[in-house]
Amino acid sequence: MLNNELLSSFFPTSSSSQTRKKKKKGGLALSSTAVAMQVLQDRGESGSRHGRATFAVLLLQDLAVVVLLMLIPLLAPGGDGSSGGGAAIARALGLAAVKAVACIVTIMAGEFRLLSLLEAWEERMKRAEEEQKNRQQDERRRKKLTFSPLPLLLLLQAAAPSSAPSTAG
Repeated sequence: MLNNELLSSFFPTSSSSQTRKKKKKGGLALSSTAVAMQVLQDRGESGSRHGRATFAVLLLQDLAVVVLLMLIPLLAPGGDGSSGGGAAIARALGLAAVKAVACIVTIMAGEFRLLSLLEAWEERMKRAEEEQKNRQQDERRRKKLTFSPLPLLLLLQAAAPSSAPSTAG
């Protein structure tokens, strides 16, 4: 009975709108990759040899599902009842391969351009920092070399004879 209720909540068979409102429930789908990786991380095994192997298998499965989902419409029978056939599949896979290569080339070209811009910006920032550092060092040197007459006057006053004529009478 519980199984029938569960199934009918996801696949309603009644056309009554009241029944649909009453039994309208959502489903929850979880990726096996996400669940498995969370378990491996909780156990601290994601970096181990079997953790990396598990991730590789899960990633391969995820990628295979994408390819299979692309093939489903091609395997469906056409309007005249004929199946999609190998030619349609080959044509679709060829087009997908061309698009993939175009995307990879575009990404690599963009990455090259972006990296060159970032390197030029980094060089400008380094030069600006060095110039600022040099200006600060020059300023410190100027402050050290600046002549101040006060120490000389104090020295002359201390060296002057203290026997000046007194006017006391």
